[in-house]
Amino acid sequence: MPRVNSRVRVIGLLVCTLATALWLGWTALEHNLQQACQWRQWPYLSRCADPARQPVAQQVQALRAQIAANPGDALSYAALATFSQSPQGIGGLDGAAVLAAASQLAPQNRYVLRLLANQYVERRQWPEAADALVRLSLLHGDSEATRALAAMVGQSGSDRAQLAALVALLKADAGWLERVLSSLPAAKVPVVQAMPLVQQAMALQLVTPELGMVLIRQLMAEGAWLDAHAIWLHLWKRPLGLLFNGNFEQDFVKDGFDWNITDSNNYRAGARVQRPRIGDRGRLLQVEFTGRAIAQPVLNQHLVLAPGSYRLSGDYMANTLRSNEGLTWVFACAADRRELGRSAALKNTGGRWEKFTTELAVPGDCGVGVSLSLQTFARYEAATGLRGEMLFDKFELQATGERP
Repeated sequence: MPRVNSRVRVIGLLVCTLATALWLGWTALEHNLQQACQWRQWPYLSRCADPARQPVAQQVQALRAQIAANPGDALSYAALATFSQSPQGIGGLDGAAVLAAASQLAPQNRYVLRLLANQYVERRQWPEAADALVRLSLLHGDSEATRALAAMVGQSGSDRAQLAALVALLKADAGWLERVLSSLPAAKVPVVQAMPLVQQAMALQLVTPELGMVLIRQLMAEGAWLDAHAIWLHLWKRPLGLLFNGNFEQDFVKDGFDWNITDSNNYRAGARVQRPRIGDRGRLLQVEFTGRAIAQPVLNQHLVLAPGSYRLSGDYMANTLRSNEGLTWVFACAADRRELGRSAALKNTGGRWEKFTTELAVPGDCGVGVSLSLQTFARYEAATGLRGEMLFDKFELQATGERP
């Protein structure tokens, strides 16, 4: 129970910020009412004859008189509802009754929605709270409401009632999902805590490739490799090997579990990466070295590998490469950059395609996040630069044994 109360307090604090903003937002509402008075827009408020700085009690009296004369005046009800929930409180106002009336007459009014959200959170009425917060976020671009929703999403993994409320909203209208999930880092909510909701969204086919890549990047940054890879698999909707795009036929998907180029392919780059089509081999990886300093690694791919033994094999060819030590493919733990294995130095082959193999063992304390990267075999050659080019093709990664 203390943990439940703590979770409610987190959302409560965020929504209370909305309630506090109501009082501050009265200035904006005052401006709108003044404009209505200035242009004599219907309904013409009796308060228009009074200065904007009149005492609150007089404003409340004027609003009551206006409502008595015009029972359907939604704007006055919204204003009165704001006063009824103000920090100072207004004597004689039945806050619950005023808010109920305002929610009927002005259900999409920003101030009314904020009051309703605050009330629903205090009562732990999660479906109603989530609905009010979503409307605030989408209809009014309310950043505080978006943060409150993000807090709900983060807590939904340990609170079935909150998760059920959010899933019900997803099924009704998922327009809010991308906005809220994209705001999790800004709200300081780890994306991994949102995975129960994300899993439900994936089951409903609501995670778009754009949203999926946003989540993958954040999860990888948090070190949640299995969760990130689960979304990656969902996006491709087909079985994938241990190494992705090992034949280099597909365009690279940046920041996912595909090949990532470290340096931009401009004229200042020490290594330029291309995917030319050559004869029967089709697309392959071409790395051209320009003599400038090389950003390390040249390119890399993040992998998810259970503890165990593996073998990488592939083809390579170079005819014009000028290098003392050559290139190498290096495996390392993603968490601490600890090297797990590297290929023998790959040097000029005289224009012939040759094969290479690399063995590695992933220990249990590495975790499942592993990186495979192309580097210069000797560090100094990254600083001095290389010239020429090397081609790669037909990479394959296979498990060869049990956990070491």
